[in-house]
Amino acid sequence: MEVILWLLSHSQSILEPVGILGGLVYTGITLRQESKARRVANIITITTQHRDIWKELYDRPELGRVLNPSVNLKKHPATPAEYLFVRFVILHLSSVFRASKADELLQPAGTVQDVREFISLPIPHAIWLELRDLQDNDFVKWVEGGEVAVARRRDR
Repeated sequence: MEVILWLLSHSQSILEPVGILGGLVYTGITLRQESKARRVANIITITTQHRDIWKELYDRPELGRVLNPSVNLKKHPATPAEYLFVRFVILHLSSVFRASKADELLQPAGTVQDVREFISLPIPHAIWLELRDLQDNDFVKWVEGGEVAVARRRDR
């Protein structure tokens, strides 16, 4: 009986910390679920943007030269349409990099290799060299690791 009386007299001091702790646990679980949902939404958004950019390549066959590894830029420089297309790809990659760095997006496997292979192609490489000084240093380092850095040194 004494235990019940003691619990009744101290119930407020017992229930208050339990309620606070319960609220904190609930908030933590909710934030974790929202974070996962946001990452999924970000992947869907990035995938949609990626599809829209690369769809241009199929809708506009004149952009096909962008992916040609044997283009001679001295004879036939990049066209304004090719420049704009590559610029959009670089902006998209920059957004993906920033989202990944902020832990808002998980990078799909092979992303870095895809980026470096794309940037090492003649047209994207030439345009990258024009735009790289306008980019964040971390993004430049991410793009220029490995083969791209070697190709860049070769072009000097």
